[in-house]
Amino acid sequence: MVFVRLVLAFIWQGLTAILFFSEAPSPMEAAAPWWPVYGTLIDAGALLLILFLIRRERVSLSELLKFDTKRFTSDVLRGLLAILWVFPVAMAGIIGSSLLFFGTYEPPSVYYPLPIWASLYSLLIFPLIWAVVE
Repeated sequence: MVFVRLVLAFIWQGLTAILFFSEAPSPMEAAAPWWPVYGTLIDAGALLLILFLIRRERVSLSELLKFDTKRFTSDVLRGLLAILWVFPVAMAGIIGSSLLFFGTYEPPSVYYPLPIWASLYSLLIFPLIWAVVE
């Protein structure tokens, strides 16, 4: 699913660049700040694919998201343990790729000023859809 979302990100950022920023000197860079807006389309595509795949296995989305209270404590502990090794690995990847591509350990910011409607959308709607897909 990670690679599907990557492909969807390229598609939606590319379409955003072509449709709205084709006159800009660098259309892909001009479209980048809008990722919370077209990110919803990335997540919607991933969710549709998940629904398609679980339907093929004759499983419902509610079954997939079922909450088992008996496993709550062990799941929380496993999640916390996973963070202990996932976080350093992720940080090493971010720092390494930033050094490789940008010549500095700190990646460029992905947050830029947007119109108020896009900012509100990014704060109120995008996190809800993103949370479901994640």
